[in-house]
Amino acid sequence: MPKRICLICGSKAWGGLEINIVRLAGWLKDRGHSILLVCEAGSKVEAEAQKKGIPSRTLKFGKSYGNIAAASRLNKILMEEGFYLLIISRSKEINLAAFAKYFFNKKLKLAYMQQMQLGVDKRDFFHTFFYNRLDAWIAPLNWLADQVVKRTKISPSKVCVIPLGIETEKFLTAKSQREKIREKLNLPIDEFIVGIIGRLDPLKGQEYLIKAAAILKKKNINFKVLFVGDETYDDTRQYPAHLKKLSFENELERDIYLRPFMSNVELAYAALDIFVMATEAETYGMVTIESLAAGIPVIGSNRGGTPELLKNGKSGFLFKSQDENDLAVKLEALLAKMPDQEWIKIQQQYVLNTFNYTIQVEKLEKLLNSFE
Repeated sequence: MPKRICLICGSKAWGGLEINIVRLAGWLKDRGHSILLVCEAGSKVEAEAQKKGIPSRTLKFGKSYGNIAAASRLNKILMEEGFYLLIISRSKEINLAAFAKYFFNKKLKLAYMQQMQLGVDKRDFFHTFFYNRLDAWIAPLNWLADQVVKRTKISPSKVCVIPLGIETEKFLTAKSQREKIREKLNLPIDEFIVGIIGRLDPLKGQEYLIKAAAILKKKNINFKVLFVGDETYDDTRQYPAHLKKLSFENELERDIYLRPFMSNVELAYAALDIFVMATEAETYGMVTIESLAAGIPVIGSNRGGTPELLKNGKSGFLFKSQDENDLAVKLEALLAKMPDQEWIKIQQQYVLNTFNYTIQVEKLEKLLNSFE
């Protein structure tokens, strides 16, 4: 039965978290649900919602997401629009929604869609108060669900696992456009290309791939490196300039390519031969499953959610996090013996069976139905 579902995201940035919440809003809308997206005025989230025809309302969140005035404003929007189901996209907004429920409308049903790991224990009085207002905590992986149970006092019965999904069909045929995309991005047609798709940020670890490439170049093992993504919103660290400097210092300036964010990201994978997930401890890594769906072998750091996504090495290759020497070893081995087509098809089927967006939406609908 169609429901009235409100999603909230107060971020001004445009990265994986924001993209995921707008995608989910669109998928739910396409399945016949009445959707409202509450967001920051003038944000990229608002612009993308409007572009996709997703109804939205803006909210003045305030500096503190736990303030009662902002919670009152949120409740007013929900009551005006007639929404009682609220999906929360960021931990900051748990406080806001919890206050809205506690002080203004106890009929609200709150589900938090976790996309970041818990760095520290949150078993204190204040976190427990806010988390107890939730009706469900949705973790995308088992390791995250286990972490929530250990590091908070939320009832384990409220914690469930629903993997974040992708539109797999877009990626399955990406490699068929390899030459066309390389020409469009002004990349060499016949060279071997290893790359990272994601924002240019020290946390994403692009520098480790440059350092690994430098190690292998000394052994006469050469390939090109492609980074696709923009600098993190409002970042003043000038990481792209650092990457260019690092490339020059290692005599790789002719081998490193930086290209801006692509809205049709599935095409970016067509340019790659190997994808590297170099983040120190990526919570989930949509790009990891997108790469597998596109038939691109993945080498990922052995921390965070990547080992679970790669089934501890069965669906990809793991290297010691933040260790360019180990990354170079794994790259050298993979370059010497790339997976055959049968292995690639098995990984694509794994993604199709596990991470297709329809699976995420159906599980979410089942969860929301349980609130009644």
